[in-house]
Amino acid sequence: MDKRESKDFLRQNTKNANLMFMRISFCLNMLGPLFALLTCLDVFDIAYSYSVFVTICSVVMSLVLVLLNKYCKNERIAMGFSLGFFAVFVAILAVNSDVGVYISYALVSFLSCIYMDYKVTIRTCVACYLVMLASLFVRSHTAFKVFVDSPSPLHWFIAFGAGFTIEFFFVFLITQSIAKLFRSTLDKLYDKTVELQSVQDKLIFAFADTVEFSDSTTGAHIKRTSVYVKLIALKLREMGYYEHELTDELVDLYTRAAPLHDIGKISVPNNILTKPGRFTDEEFAQMKKHVQAGYELIEKEFHELEDAGFVKVASDMAYYHHEKWDGNGYPRGIKGNDIPVCGRIMAAADVLDALLSKRQYKEPFSLEQTLEIFEESRGSHFEPCIVDAVLSLKDEIAQVIRND
Repeated sequence: MDKRESKDFLRQNTKNANLMFMRISFCLNMLGPLFALLTCLDVFDIAYSYSVFVTICSVVMSLVLVLLNKYCKNERIAMGFSLGFFAVFVAILAVNSDVGVYISYALVSFLSCIYMDYKVTIRTCVACYLVMLASLFVRSHTAFKVFVDSPSPLHWFIAFGAGFTIEFFFVFLITQSIAKLFRSTLDKLYDKTVELQSVQDKLIFAFADTVEFSDSTTGAHIKRTSVYVKLIALKLREMGYYEHELTDELVDLYTRAAPLHDIGKISVPNNILTKPGRFTDEEFAQMKKHVQAGYELIEKEFHELEDAGFVKVASDMAYYHHEKWDGNGYPRGIKGNDIPVCGRIMAAADVLDALLSKRQYKEPFSLEQTLEIFEESRGSHFEPCIVDAVLSLKDEIAQVIRND
């Protein structure tokens, strides 16, 4: 498994697990009122003050987890709080002899396995063991007060502590075995997924390369535009633009979808695609149809190959990459923020490579000339912040040209 992709996947899994704990914490808010109700029905004999205390603890836990999941960018901090809160909450329940079920300490240990991190599971087991001992210590004093013939609190604690330590040892063995099995299975499934994704990407690239070849360009154009899309997207985010939209996952989708932006050219006659001079009005009208054809082809044929997110990005790139910021593009002539971000970025990457590349109708422009054209197109062809991003990427673009 690729280390970067593995980290991204585990980070997303941690987010999902944190959200699961947050939802469970909301359900636990019902425990306090439930204890009070069962006491009224003479099912339990629990002090109402204890029910109130449990309710306060669960509400505080829920609020903290909500705030952490919403505002904390470090998923592992939220994970630590989630596991810690639940371990303490179980201890609070275990202190009461009418409520506590000693095996409940195992629940948090088992739940920690969903993080797919063996070290986290081991640390959670240790924390749960210490919490279990703390709850046993408190209950030893309660038992001594309630039962006249009970041994001293210390003897009670040692006896029960030894017994439950043995029990916890078996829980630990089971938990760490589950954690290892989960991670091993996850790694195998993820490797298969990555392998399948690689095959899909190669198929998409080959398909797009075939279309580009008929347009007298090469697969290098596809590779370069994908690189430019990624560079521009990351630079925009670095500069503070579209920070929430341009997540790592979406930038990856943009990069993978970019090769399909001109796939609609498969519907354009070769004599038009390979024409060395300017198009006639009729030829240009025929050429402009490739954006609609590309959109329809992706929407129709790629749903079974890729997920909905990829299809949406790829179809938008194919349809909107000839729109202009000032509304003078095609096919719809929309402008500004009405053009999807992926379409705006794809337009810049496509023009950038077209200017820097040799075509049958022109020699390549220099990087300096290309950047001057982008500056002149600020606010007309391209969104101003995208122009700023391209201009600030001069060294990176030069590196792409040298590596070609």
